Amino acid sequence: MKQFLKLVTKTLASGVLIGIAVFLFRVAASFVMDLSETFFAFSKKGLLQVGTGLLVVICLGGCAVLIMKKFPFSRGGGIPFALAISKLKLKFSGILTFLATFFAALITFFTGVPLGTEGPSVFLGSVLGHELSKNDDFKEEITAASAGSGFCAATGSAIGGFLFSIEELKGKIKAKQLIASFVCVVSTYITASFLCSAFGISFNLFHMQNLSKFPISLWYLPVVVGVLCGALAILFSLFSVKMRKVLSSVKKAKWIFVLLTFVATFFTGLFLKEATGSGHHLVDVMFGENLVWYLLIALIIIRGILLVFSNSLGVTGGLFLPLLALGALLGSVFLLGARGLNLNLFDAQTYIVILFMAAFIGAVNKMPLTVTAFTCEIICGFKGLVPLLIATLISSALFNLVCKKDLTDVIFEELNEEK
Repeated sequence: MKQFLKLVTKTLASGVLIGIAVFLFRVAASFVMDLSETFFAFSKKGLLQVGTGLLVVICLGGCAVLIMKKFPFSRGGGIPFALAISKLKLKFSGILTFLATFFAALITFFTGVPLGTEGPSVFLGSVLGHELSKNDDFKEEITAASAGSGFCAATGSAIGGFLFSIEELKGKIKAKQLIASFVCVVSTYITASFLCSAFGISFNLFHMQNLSKFPISLWYLPVVVGVLCGALAILFSLFSVKMRKVLSSVKKAKWIFVLLTFVATFFTGLFLKEATGSGHHLVDVMFGENLVWYLLIALIIIRGILLVFSNSLGVTGGLFLPLLALGALLGSVFLLGARGLNLNLFDAQTYIVILFMAAFIGAVNKMPLTVTAFTCEIICGFKGLVPLLIATLISSALFNLVCKKDLTDVIFEELNEEK
């Protein structure tokens, strides 16, 4: 009983602390993203402004490089590092790494690199949980639960955060883990939702779509979407792992590639702003309208390349939201193709975009249950549960047949070797 009370107390404290910390991170990230819009608008006004903007981006890119070198755990999306913290005995300064990740992510958001807030939020949560439990017997359970709380605070999904701490963090289904994840995520959800309500901020990552039941005549679509997304996820993962290996072999000059990524993002933002940033606004656009086909293709290619390069080089930021945006773009391309073949999918237009989002990221990250729960809870309601499960499970099964490891597994193995 004493151990049980200690576990509950520690996870409750972790949950409240993570709710506050990630709320502050979201507020700071939102402010910086708004500032980024002003920055890019200014940079478009003339050659002098372009030069000034470029200089600012190079300086910020240099700061990001210095942070990555000084605090290597601040690199990348954060989820593999959260897994490493819970599973491996790593030596690092928790508070300094927390602050480094916080500010490195803000640099990413300001410069428009297409990475999201959820990865750093997961890592911030896991660092806080680790610091509160590093001398306890149940450190692994609390750290995993805290990572799920970070996901919950970043997305507004309590069920998704609970499943995330078990599915993505490779947790074991045992009583201690279930209790830790439940208490931590619920306390984070209550804390973060209260703060967001008090300050007039939307807690959920997306607005709930007003959907009817999935049309009976189109029940073949989740199968088609699942197969397509599984194949596309395989291609994306193989490309990502290959590029990571190539860029990992570049040791001394890697900082040059990091700066080039920031510069490339800056010029991309001047000419095609939709190709930069986390992709949150892009997802909202895909729910409401279809862009012309060549713009969709351009966005998929440019965002995909920038996403893979920035993540492979260790730029701080998450993959979850950018991958959702890629899935939404793929769904819109599918809809245009179906329209060209005179297929009437109007009744399921929004559903198809949602199915592509969930099935694509569910396969790439090997977490179909977390993604399905998150999508139902935040985007489409549980009336879409069955078609979502069909699409995500098929895409994930196909991915697992071809790819034994996802990107998280690859990065975790690298960390294990470096330990």
